[in-house]
Amino acid sequence: MDSKWKADLKLFIIFRVDLILGQHLSQLWFAMMRDCSTVTVCDSFLAPANTVGIIGGMSAGSSLKFLKKLVTWCSSTSGDGEGGAVPFVLCSDPTLHREMSAHEKNIVPCNFETERRDRTYIVNNLLQKRTFLEKAGVGCIVMPCHISHLWYDEVSRGCSIPFFHVGECVAKEIKEAKLKPAEAGSPLRIGVLGTSATLSDRIYQEKLQKQGFEVVIPDEATMEQTVNPAIQALHREDIEGAKTLGMILCLRSA
Repeated sequence: MDSKWKADLKLFIIFRVDLILGQHLSQLWFAMMRDCSTVTVCDSFLAPANTVGIIGGMSAGSSLKFLKKLVTWCSSTSGDGEGGAVPFVLCSDPTLHREMSAHEKNIVPCNFETERRDRTYIVNNLLQKRTFLEKAGVGCIVMPCHISHLWYDEVSRGCSIPFFHVGECVAKEIKEAKLKPAEAGSPLRIGVLGTSATLSDRIYQEKLQKQGFEVVIPDEATMEQTVNPAIQALHREDIEGAKTLGMILCLRSA
């Protein structure tokens, strides 16, 4: 492992982004509930004013996992069981799976025209989902999918309601946690784990740096030997295997 990676990483935080995003949304939802003296219904769709709009990820399964965390968190913090669950509208359309999977796996299209066509198709598809959710009367929109955030700027531009960026939510939650650096006077160092595509597109790095954090990411060898296998274990739902690899990573970076 690169010596700088070992020396600089005094504090390493492994976060599950879908859980943090769910917690962030639940807090927003309760604030929206306080602001709404009565539940209003829009003309175009039966959606309360505090409804969360969700643009699904590359698969229906990943969207359902996020929803489970969101509903569970809201229900537990409301004190009203499932009766306190956040209302939501999910727009799940996995037809983009092929195009988005290519980006996740860093597969470069054979020519510029193909890349441009795929990008236009993805952006238009996501824009249609955003428009649908706006017309449905939701109070905010989220995309619990890392790869979708490659096109966040284009899709969120001109949106009439809050459209949350997952990286900004993570940075805000860490900022509000008021963590202390290992050495007084030094910047707080945050370690970020993710797929190669997520890290190369800097979905989290730039948002964390704007909050004043120093960001550290694994080197190529660590990605191949530890991080990627851990992510693959998570996809297989081998939680214990992923935890073991995570512990190895923390020990190597100590």
